Amino acid sequence: MTMDQITAHLDRGWDLLARGDLSGAMVSAEKSLELSADSPDAHHLMGYVHAAEGDAEAALEHYRHALELDETFFEAMLNAADVLIHPLGRFDEAIGLVNDALDVAATNDEIVDATLLKAEALLHRQDRPAAERLVRGLPDGPYEQPHLEFLVARARYDLGDLPGAEKHLRRAIEREPSHADAHYYLGLLLDGRQDT
Repeated sequence: MTMDQITAHLDRGWDLLARGDLSGAMVSAEKSLELSADSPDAHHLMGYVHAAEGDAEAALEHYRHALELDETFFEAMLNAADVLIHPLGRFDEAIGLVNDALDVAATNDEIVDATLLKAEALLHRQDRPAAERLVRGLPDGPYEQPHLEFLVARARYDLGDLPGAEKHLRRAIEREPSHADAHYYLGLLLDGRQDT
């Protein structure tokens, strides 16, 4: 019964987060932790709520607790690394966590997600050549998660690979026709080559 209750609170918390109800999501995360202080999923949710509220240190604390309880928790690794990159600016720590995530990545989508985050940390660390090598080595797709097409496109665009960016932008738009950012970046790319 307790596991069912924890799962119900976790599901409700993520649903409330998706709707932008941070205070409701926090209540669900707190109730999950009350029921099981050793639940990595509850700590992960709590970390995500803190991150959404702008409390990076509290978010990181909960992500790290989730990883102490489950050292293969892929999403917690990536979310912790994301907080370490921005706003904390601790790029070497972030890269270490992403490397751990790549060690447990089970699918192409997970590899792509983690690699993009590592490339972002490398760019912030002013190591553009290493970031370019990573992005060039990404699996080409198509990806199971449609949003990855845009993320790969943006990374390629930011690193100057415009043909690669265009291919992924067009795929992103084909899969999600209302993806405003994909249309915007494709417009930038076409404008840059004077294709009015």
